This record gives sequence, C-alpha cells and structure tokens, in this order.
Amino acid sequence: MPRVTRMLGRAVSGQDLAVSLRSWQTEARRLVDVYRGYDLVLTPTLGTPPACIGDLDPRGADLVAQKVIAALGWSAPLANKKIIDQAAQSTFSFVPFTPVANFTGQPSMSVPLYWNAEDLPIGVMFTGRPEDETTMFSLAAQLERARPWRGRRAPVFAGKKNSL
Repeated sequence: MPRVTRMLGRAVSGQDLAVSLRSWQTEARRLVDVYRGYDLVLTPTLGTPPACIGDLDPRGADLVAQKVIAALGWSAPLANKKIIDQAAQSTFSFVPFTPVANFTGQPSMSVPLYWNAEDLPIGVMFTGRPEDETTMFSLAAQLERARPWRGRRAPVFAGKKNSL
C-alpha cells in the first residue's frame, strides 16, 4: 500500500495540489469558526464497531489492482477521480469524525469510555477549541478518574501489560 500511495502522490500535479490545499485551508477555517462556539464537541471515534485485525487490509479485486499497479509502476489509474473518491469514502465511513480534527489542527482525544458486548473498547472523541489543550487535559484527567481504563485490555492483546 505505501508504494501505491506514493505513486498516487506522484500522479497529482503541483497545480492540483495547490488548488486542493487552498480549498482545504478555506474549509478548515470555516470549521474552526463553527467549533469556536462550543467548549467541546463529542462524537464517536469510529463510524462502525472496532475492526478485527486484518479487516482493513485490501482484498479481492482491490488487492490485485494494487499489486498490478505497483508492479507495473502504472500511476495513470490512480489519478482517476472516481478511484480517489471511492478510497476517501471508504476511509470516511470508518472514521467520519477524526479527519475533522486532523484537518483543522484542533486539539482532540479519543478515550475508551465504553466497551461493547465483545469486550472491545468503544472510543468517544472530544474535540476542543483551537489552542485550548488545557480544557482537553483537564477533561482527560476527570474522565480517567471517573471511568479508569488503564488496566483494561481487549480479549486479544498482542503485547505485555503496560507497566505504567
């Protein structure tokens, strides 16, 4: 996938990149103005239940296409707007809210306040006002005291327990 992603970047012209970045910055400023009216915005971290290991890996026709494109160094299909839009839609369906904070640069945190029937953590995301990390750290401390998660582990945990 990294090779295909690199090829995608090379398939986009400098002019198209500049236009996209300008649009991105305009939209980010608009979103920041919307968020300024709230101390915090609460959203789910994910748009779906947590994925199992490997669920997000390309498979089937997508996997074959990526391998062929990478092997041939053929970036022309990557510049196809439909392909890019499909990839973006897939990503935003899984994580519809996290890109907003990444996009605007606002302080944000995902905390595992709930656990589903399979005992997997369900994250809730708080996004704060621009440059207001203090509120985020204060909230994080309060939440951790109220619903400690430090010692909780999902049923399949691939690592040693944290010694903190």
